[in-house]
Amino acid sequence: MAAVGPSDWTRLRAVSESLKSEVYVSLAGAGRYRTAPSEAEARLRQRLIELELQASGLARHLHGVEPVARDLPPVRGFDDYVDARVIQQVEGYYRPQSLMMRSRTTLLRRLEVTLALAGTLQGALAGGFGIAQLGVWIAVVTTVGTAVTAHAAAGRYAYQEIEYSRTAQELQALRLAGPSSASDIAEQDRFIARCEDVISVQNDAWMVKWAGA
Repeated sequence: MAAVGPSDWTRLRAVSESLKSEVYVSLAGAGRYRTAPSEAEARLRQRLIELELQASGLARHLHGVEPVARDLPPVRGFDDYVDARVIQQVEGYYRPQSLMMRSRTTLLRRLEVTLALAGTLQGALAGGFGIAQLGVWIAVVTTVGTAVTAHAAAGRYAYQEIEYSRTAQELQALRLAGPSSASDIAEQDRFIARCEDVISVQNDAWMVKWAGA
């Protein structure tokens, strides 16, 4: 398997998320998949081929990789989609991830302050006592450099916390104001399309943030 750089990793993850989205929409029988089962399956196959062709330049990263066999999501209609896709994303992923990012941010902020103070103290002691040895100043620079790294990492985690929390709130608002299985099918399709858009935007945001970090 070839080494995966940030740019290719982002593209691989984007393709993976697109495939997942298509599977959920097709299982819900929404949008382009609201047709006869055989036609819906044909449309899904065609869409998967299109996504694979778009990502053909990434095939070298898949050599020697064996995919993990997984069951399809338990989605057989609109209500199942809401439970397995929307509620699961909110309660099982976005909210827990937001809390985890908050915890990491807090930890790194504390580390950042501690290291910055340590670097300042080392510099003050070295200067105050007229210590000119190179080793002392290397320690100062190393400590401050680590503090800067901690600051950058904390910023990324804080960004992700906001994104996860925002996405959870948006999906929850859509669910509460959204249609039911008894609603018009056009409303159901719009709801599902909107939910997938929200999830896609969140995926794009954090992948770009980390790839460019």
